[in-house]
Amino acid sequence: FKALSAMSRQLWHRRARRPLGAIIFLVHRGAAETCPVQQGTVDAKIKWMCAVSFDARTQQLNFDDSCLETLRQKQFWGYEGGDECDQYWGDERRPGLWQRLTGELNAEYLVCGEDTSAKILNSYTPRAVEAFGEKDWQGVRLQIDLACVPKALCDFEQSHFGRCSSFYTSQILANCGEDDYRELFCTKVCPPPPPPPEPAFEEVENETEASLNEKCPAKRVAFQAISRAKEVAKDVTVWVKRLLPALTAPTSSSP
Repeated sequence: FKALSAMSRQLWHRRARRPLGAIIFLVHRGAAETCPVQQGTVDAKIKWMCAVSFDARTQQLNFDDSCLETLRQKQFWGYEGGDECDQYWGDERRPGLWQRLTGELNAEYLVCGEDTSAKILNSYTPRAVEAFGEKDWQGVRLQIDLACVPKALCDFEQSHFGRCSSFYTSQILANCGEDDYRELFCTKVCPPPPPPPEPAFEEVENETEASLNEKCPAKRVAFQAISRAKEVAKDVTVWVKRLLPALTAPTSSSP
């Protein structure tokens, strides 16, 4: 049972990591004020490593100042990344960006995940679990996520810093190694939200010229085209009505 519990805890934490070379640097406290590193700024591309929360009102990240200072020092001594996976998912030293930004949602997910994974794995014999292949583990993990991932967590996963974002694809994924489950997660568990509906033709037709003048030129052109089409259709109708009696009138026979 202990072995099964250990396996269940690893289901949502299993990630490929690359070994990192140790970066060692010393900073003399007395020279802190004159150290040239203090005058530098953290590269915006890696600043996310020090984010501690996200302010939904301002749509801005909040940062840990002491972490930013450490990151400045690391940059000065030649740091160029290489630990993005650990920075995002966390390691033995500190929680990663994902844990820090998900907060209570992560805690809720883990509690449910522990219970659900134990129930699923207890339905198999230890020998059967030992024989699981990658596809089997993905199937178990999918059952856990479908049961335990709340909508609010899915909203985060599809947001700028979530697992299904372009940020994750460009900044994190390569350092974590292959992740066949991610596509399954981002399509089956947390699919992208549907696009907003296109405005109906009637909505565009009913907008006034005054309101369109405040909007984009494309809408003004669309409104003008609709108005012109109406005028042309009206003129054609009038012309046909005038011509129709002449066409249908009986011709007089010659004496």
